Amino acid sequence: MKRLLVTENPFNGTIPFKILQRERVLVEGAFSGKCTELYSRTYDVDATTEEITVECVVNADKCRMLSAALLPVC
Repeated sequence: MKRLLVTENPFNGTIPFKILQRERVLVEGAFSGKCTELYSRTYDVDATTEEITVECVVNADKCRMLSAALLPVC
């Protein structure tokens, strides 16, 4: 089990997203509303140390506002 940190830059609206690892969906969700500073959520996921990918349903500019990273679980 790993912890996944998903962070969104300031935004206004709805940004649906998927976090994938080897074409397998780890998390599917959306940030919705108005945020004037960085906002993060953490998820417990069944993942390996392999690369993860952020995928957005909206345009590429909004997808660049999202980042995701696997964190060690202590």
